[in-house]
Amino acid sequence: MTHEIVNRPSVQDFRDRWPALFDPSQISAEFQRITTVHLERKFMSTLDLSTPKLLTLFRTRGGALGGRLKKQMEQLKDPEGLEVDQLLMAVVVMRNMGASADDSPKDTGIVIERVQVVTGLKDIATTCAVFFGLTYVLNLSYPSQLKHTFEVFQKLFLEIDALKLLNKVQSLKCKLLA
Repeated sequence: MTHEIVNRPSVQDFRDRWPALFDPSQISAEFQRITTVHLERKFMSTLDLSTPKLLTLFRTRGGALGGRLKKQMEQLKDPEGLEVDQLLMAVVVMRNMGASADDSPKDTGIVIERVQVVTGLKDIATTCAVFFGLTYVLNLSYPSQLKHTFEVFQKLFLEIDALKLLNKVQSLKCKLLA
């Protein structure tokens, strides 16, 4: 399998050859084998500790970044018109008709290389953890628009390679600890 990962096949090929690798429990097990970190437990506990401070930072952010954050948050609430085959990498949240963004999702899943690879996850936080774990396990590059988010997941939430932080991630870490 190592040879095939070096000459990385498509995600669809991975899924066809090793379907168990796309099961959330197997993703967590493989992630733990590689890193010795329990993916979901560590991610969720750090997220629980960081959420109040993160929400305060997001709400008080002004300027151009604040505008971009607000725009992105609105897109998350109303993703109308997006089709799975348009998405290279994404967390997909499906809601019942007429449901608000505050209602629990009907289903959540992960799309990589325009293929829905995981579905049926219990909530958005779990889906983000599994998305990160799958990206790490398959040795995929972080999506460019989520590069900093994945750096935060890896280095702040999961404390993997935590001594080498990008300046933006270091700044966020300082604000979270303040």
